[in-house]
Amino acid sequence: MTATLPENRAAEIPQARRRRIAGNAHWIGLAVLFAAVALIAAWGLVEGYREVVVLTAGAVVGLTGCILFSRWIPYAFAFVLGGFPFMQFPGLPLPVVFILGAAVYVAAFLIPHAVSAISGLEVAYSAFVALSIVSAVATNSHALDITTLIRWVFAAAIVIPLVRLPRDVFLLTVRWFGIGVTAGAAIAILSFQDLGGDKIMARMGYRVTDETTRYFVENGQRGAVRLAGTYIEPNIAGLFLVIGLIAVVYTFRTSFAVLCAAIIGTAIALTLSRSAMFTVIAGLLLLLVLSKLPVGARILAFGTMAVGLLVLLSDDTIARRLLDTGSAQDSGAFERMNAYERFTGYMDGHWIFGVGWGRPEFFSQEWGYTVNFVANTPLLTFYRGGLLVFLAFVAVILGGLVLSFRMLRADSFRLAAVGAGFAALNGIAIQLDFPIVIVPMVTLVYSFLVAILIQAARDPAMKARTSNPTDDPEKRGTSTTQGVA
Repeated sequence: MTATLPENRAAEIPQARRRRIAGNAHWIGLAVLFAAVALIAAWGLVEGYREVVVLTAGAVVGLTGCILFSRWIPYAFAFVLGGFPFMQFPGLPLPVVFILGAAVYVAAFLIPHAVSAISGLEVAYSAFVALSIVSAVATNSHALDITTLIRWVFAAAIVIPLVRLPRDVFLLTVRWFGIGVTAGAAIAILSFQDLGGDKIMARMGYRVTDETTRYFVENGQRGAVRLAGTYIEPNIAGLFLVIGLIAVVYTFRTSFAVLCAAIIGTAIALTLSRSAMFTVIAGLLLLLVLSKLPVGARILAFGTMAVGLLVLLSDDTIARRLLDTGSAQDSGAFERMNAYERFTGYMDGHWIFGVGWGRPEFFSQEWGYTVNFVANTPLLTFYRGGLLVFLAFVAVILGGLVLSFRMLRADSFRLAAVGAGFAALNGIAIQLDFPIVIVPMVTLVYSFLVAILIQAARDPAMKARTSNPTDDPEKRGTSTTQGVA
């Protein structure tokens, strides 16, 4: 008599075969990479190019590290991205986070993961990147256009390896990002208070001067210092800190989360970044109004927001910064209106593919003030890449907002916090600022947030929310215990 396997055991066999094939594909791919590196090194030796030999030797070391420490590479990348995004290796004009980012691309290829369906947001984001490449090629006029595109694509496409990481690895990656942001916020506060933060930054490769760590804002006749720290510029610091706050709430559940949130919240206030402060307030309001939090949690959230607002408004500098927004005392409001009025004139003849990627106003502060381009992420995307890129980016935002709303209605505070944070940041922060478009490290952290949203949408709590009610024993009037019995 022929033995038959149980149905579930029979289903496991083709899955095991697929896993073996996938594992072999990883090693075949690595063998091809090592062979290519060896050929380049041999060519460099024959032709006498020392630089080629050094770079290929570095590539061998990097690939070996990716193989041996593949699970740790995403953690290191997230920690450095969160806390020290502008840190550089001594003697190399390349940020450490970019080197680790390159390793993430390889590590995600090596770490075994379950194949998951590609979401609509991933498709929209891929279209956004692809159309950006088309735009840059169409407007290419010099080498700076291409080098700018390469840096931007590298930063934007980091979403792809991050969403391919296994769930447990990705959650730890987000935790390390939250820890990194907390460390960066603490060092920034120490630097702001002249308590030794500058010395720590200098040892980590930052060129520390008063001009790079302290920014000033005018409030009427009074000047105020703004926190920047390891993030170089206060508004950039605000973006990193807000995304770090989302990461901390998403991955930590203990008093450690409260401590991290307190440090990050203090740093956000000291940046005097209105976009960051308004984003946090809007996120809390979304949690209160749209989420399915219990009454006790709503009261706690409302109390936290009320106390936070009272603390902020008790400081005269912060109160002026918030309450003067859009008033006659807000010089930035006039500049914004002027930039919006000039926008159509700048776009004349460049509506489809934009004005170009290597424009001097993106790299020179003086040129930026002269041109006065729009300080709005979607419109600056339009300005640089044209209508098609703009529409693709809007599709990414809208797709993210749809997922955010679903998370706000999920029976999970962590998911609701991610949804509220993403919605608030895209509704306020990116409408009032532009570094996401032109600063690669800020593009990286925004891409990291998109990856958090995509991975969070795969959370079992989201699947439970969308499952068929008849699959729930309690909805059928029978308990799980009765079913087992």
